Amino acid sequence: MNTLTIYRELESVMDGDAAIKIAEMLGRIHDDLKNTVTKFEFRALATDTAELKGIVRELAEAQKRTEFRVEELAEAQKRTELRLDNLTVKVEDLVKEHAKTRTIIGDLTDTIGYTLENSAYKALPKLLKQDYDIVLTSKMIRTYLIDNRGYELEVNIFARGEQHGQPIVIMGESKSRLSHNKIDSFFKKRIERFEGIYANIFPVFVTHIVSSSNVAQYAKEKGLALYYSYQFD
Repeated sequence: MNTLTIYRELESVMDGDAAIKIAEMLGRIHDDLKNTVTKFEFRALATDTAELKGIVRELAEAQKRTEFRVEELAEAQKRTELRLDNLTVKVEDLVKEHAKTRTIIGDLTDTIGYTLENSAYKALPKLLKQDYDIVLTSKMIRTYLIDNRGYELEVNIFARGEQHGQPIVIMGESKSRLSHNKIDSFFKKRIERFEGIYANIFPVFVTHIVSSSNVAQYAKEKGLALYYSYQFD
């Protein structure tokens, strides 16, 4: 505030000494008011600063809690990964054991099948002659043959023969337990694969037992000669 300007304005309407005193008084009032506003603003700033410090402390505590939780999660993840590693090892061991079991079962199945076929090689010539008037012209064997697609397939029962003076090829298989599905599979995967390669294929199947009472009738309808192991004695 310019007190000199105020003094000059007051001097034009009052005594000079009074104008000086009033101008000085207004100057002091202005300064006091100015200082008062500054102190008020300072207190407000101090209050805001204190609140800000409190917020910063709260944020710091929250950050610490978050970091602690992250560490806990990291530890939990490590434990989970360790458990998964252990589980993976166990699963791999189970897979290996399962593979071994399947191999053993496969070997056992092959042994049973080969044993059944070996008995069939001795008994079938007589049975085929007796039931179908078939005379073998070659030894009955297990062999590999090229099919009509050019692939080599295993044929478990194979022989050449004659039926009523006509040349035929005996082609067969064995299963310990015979079902409708296995009969269908035999015709699809073996008999049909050699059509056009061999004329007059005579299908034969040997088994220990059938899966249901109508399997034998189904085999008959398909033109399949069915023999049971107990007939080989």
